[in-house]
Amino acid sequence: MRKFPRLCDLATEKGNHLGTSQWLRIDQPMITAFAEITGDKQWIHTDPERTLQELGMPTIAHGYLTLSLLPKFMQEIFTVESVKRFINYGSNKIRFINMVPVNSDIRGRAVLKKAVLSDGSLRAVFEITVELKGAEKPVAIFEAITLLYEQEEESRAVTRSLKRMSNGASSFHRKNMTLRAKVAPSGRLAIP
Repeated sequence: MRKFPRLCDLATEKGNHLGTSQWLRIDQPMITAFAEITGDKQWIHTDPERTLQELGMPTIAHGYLTLSLLPKFMQEIFTVESVKRFINYGSNKIRFINMVPVNSDIRGRAVLKKAVLSDGSLRAVFEITVELKGAEKPVAIFEAITLLYEQEEESRAVTRSLKRMSNGASSFHRKNMTLRAKVAPSGRLAIP
């Protein structure tokens, strides 16, 4: 695992490979549990006998199960010591390229594609490639957007954001709305 002291240190890695997670075994109990939680109980995921009989292959993991493992992979690849909070902001691209047969091992490999650093925060775009052990073709490629906030700067960043929102409001909003918010010592936003 790579360790970065501050967000500015991570931002310097723009365009670079950050690392690779540990291999993770995807077994039938994991696939079945995901099917139960999501309601996606298609037999190709949950019925090993039928899948073998009708398709001549083992069950496969859900594509969204693979996607849901991104936070785990990222936590194994790097950490930023000054970060208080990560927020998953969205995805630009999600591509499922290959199947994950039951009892396969997968891992994530991350590249920092974009890094926009501001006071106490970083908006980062990571390209995560999920690899299948023993296969040349990756399982999936995801482009994930993450917001990262540093501890000591967080309350100042919230205050600046509120000021920008307040200053940028139209004259209609200024006449008809009053933004009354305070940032508590804990860094939380308090709206009376």
